[in-house]
Amino acid sequence: MAKLPYIEPTIRSIAGGLVTASVVLLYVSPDLKFIWLTILFFVSINLLQSSFTRFCLMEKVLKQFGFRSEMDEIKSLNKINAAHLATLNMLSEVVIKLSTDGKLIRLTESWNKLLGVEIFNITSCPCLGKPFTDFVEVEDRTALSQLLSQLKQNEISTLRFRMLRADLAENWVEGKFTLFVNNHEQSVIRGVLRDVTESNLQEKRIAHLAMHDALTNLPNRILLEERMEQAINQARRTEFKVALLFIDLDNFKQVNDVHGHEAGDQLLIAISNILKSNLRTSDTLARWGGDEFVVLLQGMQQVSEICNIAEKLMRAIENMDDDISKLVTLSIGAAIFPDDADTSHNLLQHADKALFFAKSQGRNNIQLYNNMN
Repeated sequence: MAKLPYIEPTIRSIAGGLVTASVVLLYVSPDLKFIWLTILFFVSINLLQSSFTRFCLMEKVLKQFGFRSEMDEIKSLNKINAAHLATLNMLSEVVIKLSTDGKLIRLTESWNKLLGVEIFNITSCPCLGKPFTDFVEVEDRTALSQLLSQLKQNEISTLRFRMLRADLAENWVEGKFTLFVNNHEQSVIRGVLRDVTESNLQEKRIAHLAMHDALTNLPNRILLEERMEQAINQARRTEFKVALLFIDLDNFKQVNDVHGHEAGDQLLIAISNILKSNLRTSDTLARWGGDEFVVLLQGMQQVSEICNIAEKLMRAIENMDDDISKLVTLSIGAAIFPDDADTSHNLLQHADKALFFAKSQGRNNIQLYNNMN
């Protein structure tokens, strides 16, 4: 069923019609000039003096016929909007409205908490009217701008990015955005921002634990094997060599038996730190398991360079000055790509065989796989 017109414009039309009707009658009957002038004057004065009374009476009558009040609908919409906004302000997520050129039009109160700023009234926040990207980390602005410029109606686009906090703390946000196209109003972008800093850090911790040894925080077998593949692939395109040093701690079982496993763990941490400090940043030191470590050396040109690094590591452990560490020495087996192996799997196997050979030669020595035969 079609809605009837609003009351207010209807009353204005009726009032205007009375005056217009008087003028028309006056124009048609010039002989009764005085009478119609009096009627016109009477109608005009009447409308001015008792407009409110007449409005109220006419409003009641028109409402009985189903006419709607503009003011009532405006008040009703304002109440609905206020309730809607109050509900949005209860959310931990930030709800925002942007112009199609990315400027902030409206936002909810959680904005203050998300950015760690002074609590502003959301209707007078100084950020309104500014580009949304002004509040995003510089490195993430391009990706966000591209996403906003490519939004389509009825499609939700999601992006994780960092926002600037007043306390400079890391602040990861997951933003969901969509484009609202209205034929009668200007199109806008609506978005929801959710703080994912903690979950993002947790994901990084899990990813780190999956790739690193829990005791020494060194790369584990999984990460080592990935880096071996990368190093060999790179070496295939160059004339450089890749070396793998398999290291075993001699007499480490004696440390555990005499001083306990806690002392053994502390010794493993200390040795891993010393080994790492004597390597280049491009090298990888990984814990293979137990008392075994593996060193991945990239960009090697001469075998003598590899031997020098292995000897440097042995001397560094020999120079440890506490009583427990003096019980331990290093046995090292080395294999080289492409001299000894053409794949990462073979390189690892051959370095392990060279280590076994070093142990059989009295320990505390370095053996190259190529020299075993």
